[in-house]
Amino acid sequence: QFREATAATATVDRGAGQAEATRELAGLLIDPEGSTLQDILVEESARLGDAAVRQALRTALVDTPASLVAPLGLKPPPALEALLAATDEDERALATASEIAELIGPRVRQELGAAASEPPLPTAVAEAVGSLLADGGARGDMWRGVQG
Repeated sequence: QFREATAATATVDRGAGQAEATRELAGLLIDPEGSTLQDILVEESARLGDAAVRQALRTALVDTPASLVAPLGLKPPPALEALLAATDEDERALATASEIAELIGPRVRQELGAAASEPPLPTAVAEAVGSLLADGGARGDMWRGVQG
């Protein structure tokens, strides 16, 4: 399903074709019957959320306090360190998210208009990301960048 939608939208122009491509992608993402793409996005989002929360907790509860109390001979409890330890999967999820942000961030800012002095509205961000996802060249660049 996704492969067909991607192939069908690879050569869309700005305007009506791009709007149709965005609708098709949105349909895949929010289809009430579900899709493999939805499953992948939910699973990867959960992995990223888990890794990001544990990283923030590790920084707040282990790394920062450890540097402050180390001169006193104190350290965080080993169970807390083990619970919040980063895994290889965490590192991959965070690295991939960072790579994607680096790849699409400049284009999203360009779509939003970099001269804007106020933070953009969520709808404007969604439209900018949708525009990039509908652009076959942008998708290809992002895919090649994530693959290395």
